[in-house]
Amino acid sequence: MRTLWHAWSSVVTYLDFTCCWCHQPVSVTVSCQGPGLAHGPLARASCQVPCPHCAGICRVDFFPSSHLVDSVTPVAAGWACAALCAN
Repeated sequence: MRTLWHAWSSVVTYLDFTCCWCHQPVSVTVSCQGPGLAHGPLARASCQVPCPHCAGICRVDFFPSSHLVDSVTPVAAGWACAALCAN
């Protein structure tokens, strides 16, 4: 995994995790923006990702500066929003 810093207010990071629905591996590229990144290594972010294998929606909480995935939790179908991440 690696991070591409475009500016202090945005970062592109690559995340690998296991789908919480079907337990298949998933890889995504995430673009994070905003003042929260000023917290550096303490900054946390989250996004909702549709699994390419089963279409289940996973909420992924992560640290943008280190690519570490903190947690992956299922999103109930009725609460699913448009994905903020692209596969």
